[in-house]
Amino acid sequence: MSRQPRADLARIAPYTTVDLQFHQNSTRTMISCQAATSLLGGKYAGFADAKTTRAGNFFTETLEDTVRVLSCHTDLLMLRHVDDTPANAQLRWPRCQ
Repeated sequence: MSRQPRADLARIAPYTTVDLQFHQNSTRTMISCQAATSLLGGKYAGFADAKTTRAGNFFTETLEDTVRVLSCHTDLLMLRHVDDTPANAQLRWPRCQ
């Protein structure tokens, strides 16, 4: 497999916005996801530590609500969570209309 030129990669997903939600910290995974999104021509938004958001322990916004609201502003969700249940459940939650 040969490596694709960066200019070609940047045309794969232009104008795509990825929602990166990291409810479980991982520096390498977060930076890898950010770099991949950028290389493909997209942009990313989100958080690397749920404790710094209202999705963290203090305010306890539900994961379902966080995913639903952010789906209004992004094209793709990348979710890192300690439990697989939220990732599977979010497939059933309605996206922003």
